[in-house]
Amino acid sequence: VVSLAYLDRLLAAPDPRTGDRLTSLTRTSWRPLVAVSLLLASKVWEDCCMWNFELAECVGYTGEGVYRLESAALNLLRWNVALPAATFAPYYFAVQSVLHGEDLARDPGLHSSFTARLSSERRAN
Repeated sequence: VVSLAYLDRLLAAPDPRTGDRLTSLTRTSWRPLVAVSLLLASKVWEDCCMWNFELAECVGYTGEGVYRLESAALNLLRWNVALPAATFAPYYFAVQSVLHGEDLARDPGLHSSFTARLSSERRAN
């Protein structure tokens, strides 16, 4: 859940050089973005976290590559890895809905509720 929130933040973060946003995962961007989101979530939220070399072994990157990826992600997030309850809750309930077989895309009420909570949280930050 935490890595999903970080992934969403990374997709919404403007590139410091161009100001462009990624906005969606692509064939080439999904792996590094998901990997770094999992790494950051592990380091911030777990007592016994994943090490960079462990992630490098899992995804086939070099240790230096993982370090650069983590540094770039933290810079995009402006080092803001805090996840208040108001931010965590919509992601948590969305994940729970999917796990329980509810389809966010097909249930307009569920989808609009999730996106409304997320939008209001983004405006607050």
